[in-house]
Parts: sequence; C-alpha cells; structure tokens
Amino acid sequence: MVSSFRLSNKEEQILQLLSKRTGKSRSDIVRAAIQNYYASLSSSQNKSSYDRLMDSGFKPISSGVGDLSHNKEKQRKIILERLKKDNR
Repeated sequence: MVSSFRLSNKEEQILQLLSKRTGKSRSDIVRAAIQNYYASLSSSQNKSSYDRLMDSGFKPISSGVGDLSHNKEKQRKIILERLKKDNR
C-alpha cells in the first residue's frame, strides 16, 4: 500500500540522515517508527497511572519534615500556624 505525507525540512533532513547512517531505506525507517510508536502507545495503556508517572521521570520532592500523618501534634501545630498567617 502506498502512502504519502508531508515532512518539514528538518524532518526530511533527519530521515535522510537516518537512512545514510543505518543503510536502511527511508520507507523502512518510517515503517519502524510507526511500529515503535504503536508499541509505545499499547504498552502505556496497560500501565497504571503510577507506572506512567514514574516512567515520565517524575521524582517526589522531600520537604525534610517527614510524614506528618504519623505525627498528629506536629501536624496540628503546622495547620494552626498557617491559619494564623492567613488571618493576618
């Protein structure tokens, strides 16, 4: 089946460079790119939101305070301090 599509000058240069470097035809490179894109979409749909987030390079930051849910007194003090600041 024959398909045609438009490429920007930059995309055309990249495709030409890939063809020269790999020794593959431009058609082979485009077919491989489509297959890789489809595979990445298929695999990401089977992953949980957490897995996709971790794969994106997301790294949680540390506040240095620790988990406040286990220290009710400290949590209460922080909330009260914030309320005082907001009411000023």
